[in-house]
Amino acid sequence: MRHVLIVVGAGERDAANAEIRRLGIDPGPADNVSVELFPAAQWPQVTPSHYWCSWGLNITQVGLLPLVPGILWWEYDLDADVGFPGEKLTQMGLAQRTMVMG
Repeated sequence: MRHVLIVVGAGERDAANAEIRRLGIDPGPADNVSVELFPAAQWPQVTPSHYWCSWGLNITQVGLLPLVPGILWWEYDLDADVGFPGEKLTQMGLAQRTMVMG
């Protein structure tokens, strides 16, 4: 099992979710890339600029990710990368409501 962080721009989310389902990558409900992200410097932002999810995928599913247009993704070690994915989202200047509000 490989853990993967996926981030997609708000405008590409529906197309990315549809392609994830079409390719059979989708490990759960229909709109998996669904956690709202906001530019941290512009908080409170009413409309999310990005969406994210973190999945455990097998090697075949990870191999299909480059075929999904509009997504950014990173593999990480759940045990070794203790601050991931939060640290990566912070580096990107993005935050969830709970990350900003505490």
